[in-house]
Order: sequence, then C-alpha cells, then structure tokens
Amino acid sequence: MVLAPIRNPTLLRSVRHALLAVEDVFTREEDIFSALHRGFPGASIIESGPEARVVRAIRAVGQDLPIVEIARLGVLSFSSPPPAVVIPPIDTAPARMRQLIDQAALPMTWVERLLRDLGQAAGSSLPFGVKSLGRRVLEFPSRYSRTSAVAAAVGLTPGALKARFQRFGLPSPFAYTAWLRALGASDLLTWPGMTTDRVAFPLGYSSSGNFCWAFRNLTGLRPSEATTIDGRMLALTRLASELLSREQIAAWARVESLFTNVA
Repeated sequence: MVLAPIRNPTLLRSVRHALLAVEDVFTREEDIFSALHRGFPGASIIESGPEARVVRAIRAVGQDLPIVEIARLGVLSFSSPPPAVVIPPIDTAPARMRQLIDQAALPMTWVERLLRDLGQAAGSSLPFGVKSLGRRVLEFPSRYSRTSAVAAAVGLTPGALKARFQRFGLPSPFAYTAWLRALGASDLLTWPGMTTDRVAFPLGYSSSGNFCWAFRNLTGLRPSEATTIDGRMLALTRLASELLSREQIAAWARVESLFTNVA
C-alpha cells in the first residue's frame, strides 16, 4: 500500500500506473488517514512544499514508513533508514516511479515475508494475482473484510467477481480474503504488546470475541496456537491445501488480468 497525497496530475497518473496493478495507492486524505489508523502502509510519495495535515501525519509515523519526496524542480529524495538520499532530476515514467519506490522500501516487510512463506507452503511461486490480492488484504485487512472492496479494486461488482472465480474453478474471493486476514493475525499477534483485543479492530472485526471465534472456525486453531512456529506452519499449510492446490494455482492465470489491468 502506497500513500500518495499528490496534487500534480501528471505525477499522480504516473504513480497510479506504476503501482496499482501491484498494490493499493491511496490519494484522498480520508483514505490516507484511515490507512494510517487501521492499516500497514509500505511507503508514501509526497511533494515538497507547504505541508498539509495529511503529510505531517505521514511524517509522524517515522522510519517504519519510507517516504519518497519529489521536489517541484524535479529533484527527488527519499527518506528511510539509512538517511535521506538526494537523487538527480528524474522523469516521471511509471517504470522509474516503481524503481524509486522499490529503492525506498524496507528490505523485507512482514507482508512480503508472509507471502514468501505462503509460496513455500504451496510448493510453488505464488501467481501475480495472489501476491497482488495478498498485499492488499494484509496491508489493509479491515478494508478487505468484505468482497465488495476487492471487487471495487478490480472494477467489478461482487457478484461478477465471484462468478469469474467460480467459472475457472477457484474458491470464492471471500475465502481468500478470510484466510489472508487470519494469516496476518497470526503474525501481528507476535508483535510486542499485541493482543486479540488490539488486533481485532485493524483486522476488521467488531470485537476480540468475534475475531477469536472466526479465527478458530476457519483455521481450527486458537489465535495463540497460531503464533507458535508449529501453529503458524499448520495455518500456512491448511491455507495452501484449501486455496492453492496445483490446479488452483494454474487457474489463477485465468483471472490474473483482473489485477494487471487495475491501473
């Protein structure tokens, strides 16, 4: 997920074209504040100059949110550990914007690590569409607690998206989002100070009790069990066996265009 409170229309088009097929790009102030409050953004692109409230909020996150800053004269800098770097004038071609975001991003986020581990559990490289969906759900799980959000992201109605999956022999989109949210929970609960009460809200559940019931009903595990090495591996294996069989991975090639054409 990339936060991009950008006013320049040319730059904004370039950013969206470069990134939308891979991950969410939020440009509206209300969406950005929601993402900062309930999601886990991976990077931000801002313009230099007088800073609006939303930009100050982005900077306040600190080093956990890499920032690519573009100056009016075309000079770009990005700040993330290590210290900020200044780059000569740039063009705004989508490929260049993608490269700059990748340069600024943290080496291996918890989302990328989970997707890597899921691919290992499935015994295959994850299809592009699964990675794209996985990033969206794991970085902003409360937004994707309903299939309608996934459908909106790819420009379809919920019914049309479900029908597309069924046509090619895939489980429902909701099955994928539910499992991805559960997998994200198993990682979040290992973070210092995290409890079921604290993760329920960002995961899109109304209460800790609701979250615990849904988690166990889906995975067969209590949330605390899924935080152990054995429990996490069991959850990954069950997800892979239910949703990422060899046939299902092959079928994802038939729906991949939904995600590659997002931009």
